[in-house]
Amino acid sequence: MGELGGRPQRPTPPPRRAVGAATDGAEKRAADEKRRADTARANARLRERRRKAKWLLVFALLCFSLILIYVISRFLGSFFVVGEVKISGDSPYTDSEIISAAGISFGDRLYRTDKKTAVRNITEKLPYIESVSIRIKLPSFVYITVSSERAAFYARISGSYYAVSGKMKVLERADTADRFEADGLLCIELPPVGSAVVGAELTLADGTDPGYIGTFVSAIEESELSGRISRLFMDERFDTVMSVDGRFRVRFGSDADVATKALAAARVIADGDLGDSGTVVIDVSDPSAIVTVRRDGLDLATKDG
Repeated sequence: MGELGGRPQRPTPPPRRAVGAATDGAEKRAADEKRRADTARANARLRERRRKAKWLLVFALLCFSLILIYVISRFLGSFFVVGEVKISGDSPYTDSEIISAAGISFGDRLYRTDKKTAVRNITEKLPYIESVSIRIKLPSFVYITVSSERAAFYARISGSYYAVSGKMKVLERADTADRFEADGLLCIELPPVGSAVVGAELTLADGTDPGYIGTFVSAIEESELSGRISRLFMDERFDTVMSVDGRFRVRFGSDADVATKALAAARVIADGDLGDSGTVVIDVSDPSAIVTVRRDGLDLATKDG
C-alpha cells in the first residue's frame, strides 16, 4: 500500500484501434474527393467532346446545304432559260426597245436575270419610264410592267427644244419643236436654266427649285383655260403672262392662287363683253380687281409686244 501510494501514476495511452480508425476515415474521404474530382473532369471532357461534335455536325450540315443549293441552282440555271418576255403598262416605247434597254436576251439563264440592274437600265435609258417592276415565272417567262410620265410642256433652251414632265424631269430633246407642237404641248418661256439633261431634273441658274413651274402648269391643266393657252411666259416668277384663245394676253402676276386667277380670267372671257375680235389684255393678278384693256395688234407670241 505504501509503494502504491507513493509512485505517480502514468497516463493510459489511447487504444491503438481508435487511432487507426481515424486514419482510415481521412484516407477514405480523400479518396472520395479525388474520385469526385476525377469524375467531374471526365464529365467536363465529355461535355466538351459533345459540344465540338455538335458544332462539327452543324458545320457539316451547312456545307452540305450550300453544296446542295449550288447544285440545284446550277441545274435550274442550265435548264430554265428566258423564252418569252411580256411587257405591260403604258409607255411610248415599243416592247423591243424596253427589252433591249433592260439588257435581257432570249436564251439567258432565267435565274441569273438581275432584276435590279434591268430596272435601273430601263429607267436610265428610257426617260419617259417612271417606274418598272420585273417578275420571273417558271419555266421561261419574264414579266415587265412599266408606267411612264407624260410631257407637260416644252421649252426652248440654248437653241434646242426639250419636253419636260410636270415633275420637271427632262424627257426628250429635239432640234425643232414640230413634234411637240403636233402633240399639243404647251410652250413655256422659262427663267435662265442651269442644266437640262435628258433623264434628269431640270435646274434653274439661280438655284431656285423649279417645282413651282410644274405646279403652275398642273393647276392650269385642271382649270377652264386648259387647252386654250398657246404660250406661257414664266421667265419672271412674279410676272407670269399667258396667251389665251389667240386674242387674249392674261397677266397672272405671281404664281400664287393660280386656280382662282384662271377661273376669273375664264369668266371674263366667257361674259362676251370683250367683243368677238381684236386683242385684249386681261390683268387678273388681283382677282378681286380685274382690269381689261383692249389693245388691237398685240403680238401674242411675245410677252409684251
